[in-house]
Amino acid sequence: MSKQALQSALDRAIDDEGFRQQLASDPNTALASYDLSPEEHTAFMSADQGQLEQHLGPLDDRTSKSIMPMGPGWGTGGTGPGWGTGGTGM
Repeated sequence: MSKQALQSALDRAIDDEGFRQQLASDPNTALASYDLSPEEHTAFMSADQGQLEQHLGPLDDRTSKSIMPMGPGWGTGGTGPGWGTGGTGM
């Protein structure tokens, strides 16, 4: 498990629209370069603050404010957890 890899992927998802698009269309390829455990991968794809904090500890204000407006269901048409392209939340 790599807390640093999870934080790096999260930071990139917040800042990089192209990465968010790739997460929505092909999450396994988008995350291939990040050394995430299956649990971290699940937490990341959930875009759920509680699950992310289980792995990272309390999220900073920038991160939590960026995730909350997008919420669960980003990349799945609102039918389930995931990242999508609904904006940066900033």
